[in-house]
Amino acid sequence: MNDKYLYFLLDIIQKNGDARRLVAEGLSFMDISELTHSALSKGFLQVDENRKLSLTATGRDKYQADGRKFKKTDKNSWIQPQIKSRTSKIDKNDIFLPSQDELRF
Repeated sequence: MNDKYLYFLLDIIQKNGDARRLVAEGLSFMDISELTHSALSKGFLQVDENRKLSLTATGRDKYQADGRKFKKTDKNSWIQPQIKSRTSKIDKNDIFLPSQDELRF
């Protein structure tokens, strides 16, 4: 079991998030199922009477410990730049006039 993926799974369950985050990391739904089953068997997760997943005390400790390693604190990694919107570099004396179709006020 990959600790990074386990942290993401615990984070999703703790914050009632979306599993698409793990899919974006490259996991298939079968991998997510196996990861969830592994976390249940190791005691990080529990299922209540309403069949809802929640973190156990062990799971919360693991979540907090791994949070220091895997939490993204670099703001540049939060938002990806749009490469398609970049223009080529122009001289400082040139004037850039956008197309009228691109202007939206």
